[in-house]
Amino acid sequence: MRESRAKKSLRNSAAGLMNTFLSVVFNFVKRTVFVYVLGAEYLGLNGLFSNILTFLTLADLGLTTAMAYSYYKPLAEDDKGKIAALNRYYGRLYNIIAAAIALLGLLLIPFLKFIVNTENPVSDLEFYGSYLLLLSQTVVTYLFVYKGTLITADQREYIVTRIRTLTSLLCIVFEIIILLLTKKYLLYLSVALIFNVVNNLTISHYANKLFPYIKQNAEKLDKAEAKDIFSNIKSVFIYRLSGVLINSTDNLLISKIIGTVYVGYYSNYLIVINNLTTLVNICFRSLTASLGNVLVTQTKEKQREIFNTMQVASAWFSTVLVSSVYLVINDFICAWLGQDYMLDSLTVFAILMNFYLLCVLQPIWIFREASGLYMQIKYIMLITALVNIVLSIALGMWIGLAGILLASAISKLVTYMWYEPIVLFRKYFSEKPWSFFKKLLLNFVGTCLLTAGLYFLMSFIKMDNLWLLFFVKGFICFAALNVVYLIVYHKNVYFLGIIQRVKNIFIKRQKN
Repeated sequence: MRESRAKKSLRNSAAGLMNTFLSVVFNFVKRTVFVYVLGAEYLGLNGLFSNILTFLTLADLGLTTAMAYSYYKPLAEDDKGKIAALNRYYGRLYNIIAAAIALLGLLLIPFLKFIVNTENPVSDLEFYGSYLLLLSQTVVTYLFVYKGTLITADQREYIVTRIRTLTSLLCIVFEIIILLLTKKYLLYLSVALIFNVVNNLTISHYANKLFPYIKQNAEKLDKAEAKDIFSNIKSVFIYRLSGVLINSTDNLLISKIIGTVYVGYYSNYLIVINNLTTLVNICFRSLTASLGNVLVTQTKEKQREIFNTMQVASAWFSTVLVSSVYLVINDFICAWLGQDYMLDSLTVFAILMNFYLLCVLQPIWIFREASGLYMQIKYIMLITALVNIVLSIALGMWIGLAGILLASAISKLVTYMWYEPIVLFRKYFSEKPWSFFKKLLLNFVGTCLLTAGLYFLMSFIKMDNLWLLFFVKGFICFAALNVVYLIVYHKNVYFLGIIQRVKNIFIKRQKN
C-alpha cells in the first residue's frame, strides 16, 4: 500500500533535518580544521574554484528541474512504461552533459590565473591539481543524478538523503584525518572525489531496486514528448542561467575586486547561511514532490490552502531565523575563528538581506517549480542577473564587499521580487496578489522592529567567555522571537492547521 503524501513529506523532512544537524556539526569541525591547518588563502581558493564550477553545471540546461516535473504525472498514474522511457532518455542526455562539463572545464584552465588574486600564491601543482579534482567531482555527479531525481519525484527523498548523509559524514571524517596527518590540500580533495563516486553508485543501486522495470529495454519517447521536454529545458535553462549569474558571481567579483582571501572570510559566514538555507529548503522542498502530486490530483482551492500554509511557515523562518542570525553571527565567528575573521555590520546586513528574501519567497518558488511556471518568468530572471552584475561591479568598487552583496539584494527587489508573485497569482490562482504583498510588507516591518528592539537589549549583555555569550544571546533571541510569533499567529487558521497536521501524523506513527 502506498504511503500518504503527508507521511512521505514527514519522512522527507525528518531525514533532511537529521542530515542537516549532522552535517552542520561535522562541517563546522572540518572547516575549523581546514582554517587552522591550511589557512584563509586555501579557503578562498577552494571557494573560488567551487564557484567557477557552478557555472559549468549550466551544461545540464536545468534538466534536473524539468526532469522531476515530467515524472510527476506518470508516477501518479503508475505508468511504468513511460517512467522507464523517461529514465532511458535522461540517462543518455546526462552522459552527454557529463562529457560536455569535462570539456568545458578543461578549456577554462588557461584562464584561471586571471581571476585569482592572492597575496601568498600557491604552487602550480596545487593550483591546477585542486581545480582538476573539483572538476572531476562535478563530472562524476552527473553520471547518475537522473536516478536520484526519480526517487525524489516519487516523494521518497528521504532515501536519497539517508545515503547522502552517511557518505557525507564518512567523507568528512576521512577528510579531517587526511588534513591532520598530511596537511595536503590535494589529498583532502581526493577523499571527496572517492566518496562522491560511492554516493552516486549507491543511489543508483537503490533506484534500480525501487523501480526494477527501468533496467529493462524501454520504448523510446515519441517525438512530441521529446519536443515538450526540450521546450521545458529551454525555459529552465534561461532561468537557471539567471540564477547562477545572480548567486554565483559574487565570489568571482570579490576575488577580482577585493582579493581571493576575502572569499574565504565571506565563506565562513556563508557556511552558516547555507546550513540554514538547507534547513529552510528541507521544510519546504520536501513538499515539492507531494505538491506535484497535488497539482495533478487536487482542486485549485486545495492548492491555494497549501500555499497559504506555506506562507505562514515562511513568515516564521524569515523573522525568527534572519533576526536571530543577524544578532549573534558575529559573536559566533569571533568565538569560533577569532576577531580577525569577522566582517563589518553592513556586510552582515547584506548577507542576511539576501537570506531574508530567500525565506519569504519559498512558497512562490515551490509552486513555480511544481507547476512548471518557470517558463513564464525566465526573462525577468535574466534581467535580474544583468542588473546584479552591473550593480555588483559599481557598488563593489565604491563600498567593497558589502556593496557586492547588497547589489544582489537590490537586483532581486527591483525585479522578480514583485514580478514572480504577480505571475503566479494571475496565471495560476486567477486572482490579484495584493494580499500576498501586504503580508510580505507587514512581515518585513515586523522583522526590522523586532531586530532593532532585540539589538538594543543584547547590548546590555556582557561576558568574558565568548562561547557563553553567543549561546546566551542566541537563546534569548530565538526564544523571544518565537514567543512573539506564537502571539501573532496563535489564532491563524493555517498555523493551527500546521499544528494539527503534525499532531495527526505523530498519532498515526504511534499507532503503527
